[in-house]
Amino acid sequence: MSPDWGYARRELGPRVSAPATHDSLLAESYRMQLLQLKTDDIVDWKSFHNRFADLFGFPDFYGANMDAWIDCMSSLDDPDAGLSTFHLETDERLVLEVLETEQFQQRCPEQFESLVTCTAFVNQRFIDNSSGCRIALAFV
Repeated sequence: MSPDWGYARRELGPRVSAPATHDSLLAESYRMQLLQLKTDDIVDWKSFHNRFADLFGFPDFYGANMDAWIDCMSSLDDPDAGLSTFHLETDERLVLEVLETEQFQQRCPEQFESLVTCTAFVNQRFIDNSSGCRIALAFV
């Protein structure tokens, strides 16, 4: 039996062509990776950062604060940065499926809000670097 690391990773099928009417937020052709974020044991900032460090393979020197989180998440497409072991190829997008979203939002409203706003900030960095929106949050 494999250990429960709090996530599952799988590729979401073949390349998908975006309709021509979409702007830079969607690439002409891209692949998606899916990660599932289990939130049942996130109860405070420490457990929030521990979960993400495990999920994305943040380095031992990860600062466990939202500035460090933003830096690590912004480098998912740059393996040479050494800020995560999970990487996105140039044409890939990430769907982060946030499990038990309602309970997580009620239990940890500050962490939930930070997840949403900081993910938007990370996506803006990707957009500013001409790689388009790279991370989608799916609340389940």
